[in-house]
Amino acid sequence: MSEQLLKTASTHNASLVGMIDSAFGRVMDVVASVGWTPLARLAESGVVALMQKITVGHLRVLTESHIYNFPPHGSEGIQDGPSAELRVVKDSFWIRLVTMSDLGFAEAFMYGDVECDDLVTLFKIFLLNRENLVEMKSAIASLLFTLPQRLTSIRFLNTLSNSRSNISAHYDISNQMFEAFLSRDMTYSCAIFPTLDADMAIVEKGERLLENGVVVKGLGNGDFHGIGVDTDIPTNKLTLPDEEDQLYQAQMIKLEHLVKKLKIPETSDKVIRILEIGSGWGALAILLTQKYPFVEVDSLTLSSEQKSLAEERIRAAGVESRVRIWLMDYRCVPESWSGIFDRFVSIEMIEAVGREFLKEYWAIVERCMKPENSVGVVQVITIPEPRVGVQDTNGIFARLISFGNGRIPGEVFPGGHLPTVTALVDTLAQGGKNKLIIDSISNIGPHYARTLREWRRRFLARFDSDIIPSLKREYPDVFDESPRGRQEIEVFKRKWVYYYCYCEVGFTTRTLGDHIITFVREGFEGYGCDSLLRPLFSHPILYFQSSAMKGFFAVAALTVLSALGGASASSYHEKRIDHYGQATWFNPVSGNDGCGYQVPSGVPAVHVSPTYWRNGQNCGQWVQLNINGKQSYGVVTGECKTCQAENIDTSPNLFSDFGHTDIGILTCKWKFMKKDWEPKELPECE
Repeated sequence: MSEQLLKTASTHNASLVGMIDSAFGRVMDVVASVGWTPLARLAESGVVALMQKITVGHLRVLTESHIYNFPPHGSEGIQDGPSAELRVVKDSFWIRLVTMSDLGFAEAFMYGDVECDDLVTLFKIFLLNRENLVEMKSAIASLLFTLPQRLTSIRFLNTLSNSRSNISAHYDISNQMFEAFLSRDMTYSCAIFPTLDADMAIVEKGERLLENGVVVKGLGNGDFHGIGVDTDIPTNKLTLPDEEDQLYQAQMIKLEHLVKKLKIPETSDKVIRILEIGSGWGALAILLTQKYPFVEVDSLTLSSEQKSLAEERIRAAGVESRVRIWLMDYRCVPESWSGIFDRFVSIEMIEAVGREFLKEYWAIVERCMKPENSVGVVQVITIPEPRVGVQDTNGIFARLISFGNGRIPGEVFPGGHLPTVTALVDTLAQGGKNKLIIDSISNIGPHYARTLREWRRRFLARFDSDIIPSLKREYPDVFDESPRGRQEIEVFKRKWVYYYCYCEVGFTTRTLGDHIITFVREGFEGYGCDSLLRPLFSHPILYFQSSAMKGFFAVAALTVLSALGGASASSYHEKRIDHYGQATWFNPVSGNDGCGYQVPSGVPAVHVSPTYWRNGQNCGQWVQLNINGKQSYGVVTGECKTCQAENIDTSPNLFSDFGHTDIGILTCKWKFMKKDWEPKELPECE
C-alpha cells in the first residue's frame, strides 16, 4: 500500500476513492513501520497457525527469538517437496502479511522486512499447499485486508480516464530500463524457445548452470542482504551475449509464429492494412512491414515513452511511411476506421483491458475489421478457470497462491486483470456479435518461465551499469545519493525481482497460461488450415562458436510433419549475420520428403537443419554445403581450424535418403559463408 515516490508521465487523477485509499495506505504504513509489539505478536501467531498447515515441502522461518519449521519435524502425512527459508528482519513483516496478504508480503520483501534467498521456491511451496493455506479466515484480516483491496480495485478500474494512468505506471518508467533487460528487438511478451528449461540446471543449492557452462550464483532473487546494503551479485559483472542472442531468437520465432497465423498473402496488388492494439516498442510492426512491402500498420498505445522509442526504431528500420503509432485508447478509434482493416493483432494487451470492458474491446475489434476475409490474432496471459473468484476468500495467501484474477503484486502493473480462456471466448462471441469465428487456441505459457528468467538475469546483470543511471537521469529527485534515494533504488530493484519470480512460478506450475487465439470472419475460405501441422525441432539453428561472424549469412531448415501422418516438408530460410550467434527465419520454400530438403539453386551458403524426427527415425543434425552449384550432405562431427576439400569424406551409400551423389560426412564445423563469395576452393574457418 505504500505510496510510490515515482510519478510517470500520466498519473491518476485525484478522487475521493483515491484519497481514501491513499490515506488508508499511509495509516497502514505507520502501523507496519512502527511494528507495535502486541499487534505484531498477534499477527505472528496467526501466520504461524496458518503455516502449520503446510504439508508439502519445507519452510524454515527465522526470527530473532524463534526458528519455525513448517511442517514441524516429525509431523505425519508430510510429502517431500521444495525447501525454502525466510528470515524475518522486522516485526512489521507480520503486520503487513496479515493486513495486506500477498501485497503485504511483497512490500515486506521490497522494504527489507523479510529476506528470502529463493523466492521462486518459496512461491512453489505456497502453491503446492494452496488448499490448506486458503482456510484461515480472520476478522482482523478480513477487516484490514478486504477494504483496502476493494478501494484499490475501484481506484485502478480501467475506465477511459484511468487506462492511460495504469499503462503509464508500468511502461513509462524508463525506456532505458526496458532496453537493459529485453532483447534487442524490444519484445516485452512471452517468447518461444526450442527447449523450455535449457537455460538452467541445478548444480547445487543457490547455483544455476547456464548453457555455456558458466555458473551464476544467486539467481534465486539476487542475493539481497537488506535495504541500503551493497550487494556483490556475480551476474552484475557478467556479460551475456549467448543468452541475449537466445532470447532474441526465441522472440523472433514467436513473432514469426504470430505472423504465420495472420495468413498474409505472399504478394498483393493492394495495400493490406493491419490494426495493432498495444504497440510495445514496434517490434511486430517493423517485422510485418519489412517482410511485406504492401502492408501498412496502425498501432495504438497509451504509453508516451513507448510511442517515442517505437517511432525512433521504426524510422531506423526505414518503414516510417507504412507504420503509424497512435497515442490512443482503443475506445477512441475514429468511425472512419470501421471495416477497413484486413488483419488485427494484439500481443499481451488484453490484460490491461479489465474484466468489465472485455465485451466492449471485442466489439471495437469487430467494428474495425473488414466484414469479409479478415483475420485476427491475439496473445493473452490467462488464468485457469478454477482460480476465478479465489481472491474473494479471506485466506491470507489466497491471492498469492491463486494469482486471484491476475492482480500483479506490488502494483507493478496497476489495473491488470488476467482473463480465463472461457471468458475470452464468451466475450469475443458477445462483443463480436457472433461474427468472429475462433479458428484455433494454443498455449505457449510454459515458455514464459524461461522468458522471465532471461529478463531477471539481464535486469540483475545490468542494474548497476545501466538501470540505475537511467533512473537517476529521469527521476533525479527520487533516485539520488541520499539515504532515502538509495532506499528507493533498492526497493525498485526488489519490486521487479519479486515480479519476475512471482510470475515465473505461475507459468512453471501452469497456474498462469499464455494463449494465442486466432479468429476469422465466417466463410473465409482462403484462410486454410494449419492446425494439423506442427514444427518438430530441438534447435532452430546450429550455434557456431566463431569470433568472426559479421557479414555472413545463416541458413536453416525447419521440418513440419502432418499430425495425420504423411510426408514431411522442410522450409529454407536465410538471414544476414551481423552479431555473434544471430540467425532467424526468412523466405520459406517447400522441400522434399524424408530427412532431406531442397535448397534454391544458385545460393552459395551453409545450410543447417535442426534435429528432428520422422517415422520414429532421428534424422540428426545435418548440414548441406553448396559451393559452385554442388551440394554435399553430412553430419557435423567436430570443429576445425581449416575446412579444406579433403575434409569431406564421401560415402555415396551412407545417406541414400537424400538421393544425391555428392553425399559425404563433413568432419568440421562449418562457418557461415559470405553470400557474395564464389570460391574455387573451400574457405578457412576463422
